[in-house]
Amino acid sequence: MRGELLVMLKDEAGLTYLQVIEYPLFQSLKYASLGQLYKRIKEKMRKREDG
Repeated sequence: MRGELLVMLKDEAGLTYLQVIEYPLFQSLKYASLGQLYKRIKEKMRKREDG
């Protein structure tokens, strides 16, 4: 769920990783890991859409 929120904040709200990491839900993550998390979740969401 946190990953899907990351994708929404980045894609739909247009936030940067620096802005996302300010939210308490993401503060336990390292800034450098957000890009990999984003890519992994984005791929899972794409696969779900494709069936």
